[in-house]
Amino acid sequence: MLGTPAHAQCRRSDSYDRTEIASSTFFNTREQTKFASGERSYPLASGGSARYCFSRGCSGQLPVDWTPQEQAQLRDLRAAVMTKEDPATELRFIKIATLQLEAWLYKRLLALSPVTVSQIMKRVSGNYGHSQSEHMTWMTGAMGSYGRFDKECATYAMEATQHLLVLANLGFIQHWNIKAPAYRYGLPGHWTAAIENRDTCENFRFDLNSRASARYDLHVRGQNPAALALQNPQSYNHLFPGMDHNGMGRAAASPMK
Repeated sequence: MLGTPAHAQCRRSDSYDRTEIASSTFFNTREQTKFASGERSYPLASGGSARYCFSRGCSGQLPVDWTPQEQAQLRDLRAAVMTKEDPATELRFIKIATLQLEAWLYKRLLALSPVTVSQIMKRVSGNYGHSQSEHMTWMTGAMGSYGRFDKECATYAMEATQHLLVLANLGFIQHWNIKAPAYRYGLPGHWTAAIENRDTCENFRFDLNSRASARYDLHVRGQNPAALALQNPQSYNHLFPGMDHNGMGRAAASPMK
């Protein structure tokens, strides 16, 4: 899957360019990820903390501080998976770790009361609306149409990117670079997270939206897709985020502003 080496340069130290991602179309355009008017872009993960979107259109947002215990579990997971230090083995860890973060985020969202969800969405809509009328129209539409677990590709692209940034911030990603979310043109178009192989400079889309419904069904039944994929990779490999090739030595494509 990793292909042949590309004749291009890519980052060999640090797992991502923070300025590049923050200034990307995805993170600084409010139609994709809603952020307050006083913020220049949607805030990227810092250390083990991140602000996650929930519901379609980023109409709900939840700041999360991953606990020392959770971070230790991720460290132990990497040690268990990394039978050798190379991109292919680390990619397997990244996929499982992303599913584990998704599972923990699901539990946090599940624990929110309907009143809390309503208050969060009202606050987000207040940041986004330009007038009281627009504020109320946007909020009413969002709350009436979407549940906290009803996400679309842009929400999943943001979530996956934040998960990847957290893993990089904690020092768990050594062989891959996190890129700004990639956009695939089409009817409809489709957003995904994006990663780059440091050895070959190849870019890949990393699509948490892929297989999301199958993983959600497991969450509802109290099962952890990450644990299942770790224990029985042959049977549960289909739960991993989808990946496809996004070119060699080129930045992930994104639409014009």
